[in-house]
Amino acid sequence: AARARAPPAAGRPALAAAPLRLRVAGSGPLEALALRGEAELAEARLEAQSVLELPQGRGQTRLTLRHPGAARLLGLGLGRDAPDWIGEGSLSLIAHLAGRPGAWNSEGFELVAGELRGRGQGSLGGGGDRPALSGRLAMERLPLPGMEALDLGAGPGLDLDLAVTAERL
Repeated sequence: AARARAPPAAGRPALAAAPLRLRVAGSGPLEALALRGEAELAEARLEAQSVLELPQGRGQTRLTLRHPGAARLLGLGLGRDAPDWIGEGSLSLIAHLAGRPGAWNSEGFELVAGELRGRGQGSLGGGGDRPALSGRLAMERLPLPGMEALDLGAGPGLDLDLAVTAERL
């Protein structure tokens, strides 16, 4: 197991300064390379089991992310105070991902983050200058921040086609 400090990242000083523990193990031929990885950063635990077909540039991954405080982790990642609109509670993300050159798909994921609860599927791909993100989210509970909290800043261009349903806002 290797212990390292995460490299400094602009806008994320608290998260970048947290110790990182990373373990990766692999076996098999390049046509079906099996990987298992674990990482811990700022009380977050990430586990992934993957099968990669390196000659074809394809792969599949089952990803699990957990943290005891969703708002606290979001605050560390954004480099500011933890947002209160997400509510108290932990973070849990379980996703099944498949990738090929230029595209990633999630056949399904389940997300719990504080008061937010839901599941969905989506894809990220695109050629040229603008990536395209599309998918469906079915939320049991969807807490929303005030409009001032929705300022995400300038970011890269993105074509977005996202259907969201919520049982409770």
